[in-house]
Amino acid sequence: MTYVENFRNTLVVDILEAFGLVKLSSNFAPQPETQPQLQATLSNTSVLLDKNGEDNNSSEIPVGFSNAEMTTEVAVDAEKKVESNGIPGLFTPSEERPEPVDPFLVDWNGPNDPEHPHNWPRWKRAMVVFQVMLLSCVTYMGSSIYTPGQLAIQEEFGVGHVVATLNLSIYVLGYGLGPMIFSPLSEEATFGRNIIYMVTLFLFFILQIPAALATNIGGLIVVRFITGVLSSPAISTGGATLGDIVSSSHTLPRLIGAWACGAVAAPGKFLCR
Repeated sequence: MTYVENFRNTLVVDILEAFGLVKLSSNFAPQPETQPQLQATLSNTSVLLDKNGEDNNSSEIPVGFSNAEMTTEVAVDAEKKVESNGIPGLFTPSEERPEPVDPFLVDWNGPNDPEHPHNWPRWKRAMVVFQVMLLSCVTYMGSSIYTPGQLAIQEEFGVGHVVATLNLSIYVLGYGLGPMIFSPLSEEATFGRNIIYMVTLFLFFILQIPAALATNIGGLIVVRFITGVLSSPAISTGGATLGDIVSSSHTLPRLIGAWACGAVAAPGKFLCR
């Protein structure tokens, strides 16, 4: 059960849970109900102002003042008394007013929630960083690894250098346009980052088969463009993934630098003789 607890909410554990092979305990905790307290406090304030208003209305109104002006002054005076003296059940200046709680908000169970990525063990966060680095390396590798076989492509399909180079440039165009789709989707709670990583990488892997079996240059160019789009999540949301697992402003730039090392570790252009 140690593996299940350490890697809950991952693909393998989700599959085991779907087939009933493992059962995970829920750590759901309802949000604190501060909204009723806030409403009760505001109600007490309204009663106090109404009471002060009645007391002052029963007294004589000075010459030159209307009833509406006196009511406004009474309300202002009552608020000043609350702010300066403090009244039981009301907020004093040193207290912070609690913000209303959204009943539909799903949040962590406090700052020490073990499922919060900031509270993961260091080895687990290091593994996530390595995976993002590896995905970025594969993305850039997919563009330049084509070039050693470019001459063979020209001979196989009977095309010139410019047309054969399209398979390189169209792939780069694909992972340049992909972030416009996958970056906004990764911020949606319905999708998140994990499912986008898994689905796009799986399709990227499958499309290598038609790329290898393409019988014409047009089909190869189309497949290369689609694989470029599918490989883009690693470079479009990789930095955001690292920001999700660390809270220190000093550690994040170092991880971003390590992530960049994964990108430049991809092979460059080689000459094929």
